[in-house]
Amino acid sequence: MSRGRGTPRMTRKHLARAQRDRIRSRWILGGAIVIGVAVFGLLAFAFFGVPIMEERQPIATINGEVVTVREFKARVRLIQLSMINEYQYAQNILQIYADEPSISAFYQQRIDQLTSELDNPGLQGQRALEGMINEILIRQEANSRGIFVTREEVDDAVAVKDFNYYAEGTPTPQPSPTPRPSPTAEPSPTADPTARATSTPWPTPTEALAQASATPSSDAAPTSSPTPIPTPTPFTEDAFLATYGVQMEFLTEIGILEDDYLAVTEGELYRERLMAEVEQDLAREEDQVWLRHILVEDADEARGVLQRFADGETWEDLAAELSLDDLTKNDGGDLGWLASQDLAADYGDAFAIVAFATEIDDAAGPLETESGWHAIQILGHEVRILSDFDFGQRLQDAFDDLLADLMTEGELEVDEDWPDYIPHPSELARQVVE
Repeated sequence: MSRGRGTPRMTRKHLARAQRDRIRSRWILGGAIVIGVAVFGLLAFAFFGVPIMEERQPIATINGEVVTVREFKARVRLIQLSMINEYQYAQNILQIYADEPSISAFYQQRIDQLTSELDNPGLQGQRALEGMINEILIRQEANSRGIFVTREEVDDAVAVKDFNYYAEGTPTPQPSPTPRPSPTAEPSPTADPTARATSTPWPTPTEALAQASATPSSDAAPTSSPTPIPTPTPFTEDAFLATYGVQMEFLTEIGILEDDYLAVTEGELYRERLMAEVEQDLAREEDQVWLRHILVEDADEARGVLQRFADGETWEDLAAELSLDDLTKNDGGDLGWLASQDLAADYGDAFAIVAFATEIDDAAGPLETESGWHAIQILGHEVRILSDFDFGQRLQDAFDDLLADLMTEGELEVDEDWPDYIPHPSELARQVVE
């Protein structure tokens, strides 16, 4: 009878080899899992981490205080939203007053202007960046002078300004003060970005708005705005809070946080309070001269004017005959009462110095300016009380000078690639009309 093979005998060698195979398999499996997790992590970081890190990058640093990319984008969107709302409002008014040429012409002009501005995101970005830098400089200067704005004050100001809600009741209307001149354009902290901001292939925001206007929904009123614009009618606290909540929800959907929204009003309050501080240092009275001039082409002709005046000819006749200043020649060349700084701004420092050094009724010259050569006569010299308008202009000039000094003396760093972060208004326009 033959012997069968039977079950193979497991030696120690076989057991050791099997153990090594199991260990090797676990390492291979573990390595594959680690690699898979790493790849997933890299992909997740690319989709989520990189944009988050980019949003936190500084786009500008002002005396150590940072403006992030996210904050910059939010401010640009607020500017764009305001322009889009105004565009829609103007369109609605234009439809209502289509048969009124004077009204429709005005609003059509504004629509054309807004169209041009919306189609140039670079200007919106520049306005946002300059505004945020100036707000920080103003707040820092105000804080250094002991001026602070609380969150409660900001909330109250927003309620009144944007929602016409007065927590203590609607106040009795007061006479409107004389308006101050609008602030002059502030110096740009960077190069003009407009050339870089028009390369997007997206449709223009006004095209999106026009398409929405052409195909309104059947249940929408023809003059209603698709955005949650607060009603100007006074209302209760509950109604205000509800409207405010709707507004914040909408802003959050388009990438604007509540802090971004409130920062605009906070900046306005700081500007007002710092300007009030500057106003305290300004005098209501000012040394001025009353003068008239005759503008000619060269110094010899100006000397001739002075000689003929000294010989007895009237200044009025000489101005009418010889002056190149068409605005004043028929009024004897009268320039009115002017302060030294006004003369220096219009005609130069040397002109102002001579004018203030000349006695009343005396003539002086020749004085050279960019316009030509002048002979002048002083008709009066006294300290005068400034009108409300002139004082407002002096205040604005003083505030602009302060802001320029803060910008010059401060430590300001701006990312040279900041135009690349400007959000295009087309996407916002689509969200608004939807």
